[in-house]
Order: sequence, then C-alpha cells, then structure tokens
Amino acid sequence: MTPKPVQLILLPTDLTRDSSAPVRYGIDLAAQLGAALRFFAVLDSPSQLALVQRHGKADRKRDASFREKLIEDAKSILSKLVEEAAAVGVEASGRAVIGERVDLEVLREARESGVDLIIVESHEQSLLQDFLFGDNSEEITHLAPCPVLTIRSHGDEDAS
Repeated sequence: MTPKPVQLILLPTDLTRDSSAPVRYGIDLAAQLGAALRFFAVLDSPSQLALVQRHGKADRKRDASFREKLIEDAKSILSKLVEEAAAVGVEASGRAVIGERVDLEVLREARESGVDLIIVESHEQSLLQDFLFGDNSEEITHLAPCPVLTIRSHGDEDAS
C-alpha cells in the first residue's frame, strides 16, 4: 500500500511563544513536502488565560465583546504565523475556535478539512495534570483520521 502524498498539514498551536519550535518544524516540513499548512488554535481555558494577560486589566464582565477581542487577538497571532510560512514559500492559513476540549476540536478540524498529516507537540505533564486534563496529543494520535507526527517539547528533551 502506497502512502497518500501529504498535501495539507494541520498544526494545532496554543499561540504562545513556547510553541515556536513546533511551528518552525511544521513550516520547514511543509516547505520540504510542498504541502499547505493550516495553523489551528483552540481557545480553551489555558489559551484564553494567556490571551487575557495580553489585554491587561480589561473588565471582562462589563465588556460584552471581550470574547470577540480574544478571537481577534488569536487571529492576529495566526496571521503572523501565516506570514512567516509565506516568507519561505509555504501556502498557509489559520483558524481559531473557542472550545473546552482541544483534542475534539482538533479532530473535528482534521476530519472537516481532509488533512493528510497532523503535527502535535507532546508536553510533559505531572500525573495529576494528566488525570485532570488528559493528554491532548495522545488522544489526537489515537483517534485521528490521518497520520500524526508528535514532536517532543523542549522540556521533554531534558528528561531523557
């Protein structure tokens, strides 16, 4: 059985500076394969907190459009990632959604977009974190409709 050529890569990102290594890897791989790249952000509780910090002390209760501001901020970051990919000749797009289950949103996006490969970063977590929040990369790997490439985070490299 011959593997299907990789034409579209899905790269979920949490929109933090810590995700720069997987982003760089994804851009480089897409360039080597001549594939398009889709950056995908799920604004779950941790991602929303990171974006909230960028907005300072906004009164989220009185500001009815705060959620929209978070999405716009995410789109701005994704736009910069798309520009970074375009600078090396990679066709890229970005999309952000709000959801509580990152793994389910990534899987939904993969199915609906017909991606050929998903790149996820594995994060070292404590047993308590793993029990409470699960491991998104593990869930995605087991349930994805296409191959999944898992990249170890920098913290994981030190552990070996």
